[in-house]
Amino acid sequence: MDREWRNKNEAVRLGEECSYSMKEKLVGT
Repeated sequence: MDREWRNKNEAVRLGEECSYSMKEKLVGT
């Protein structure tokens, strides 16, 4: 159970980083 939660947390963190970089790209152009 702990591992599942950690994987979920990791996926959320990666998703946030991805959306953040996408916003930066939109601002850059």
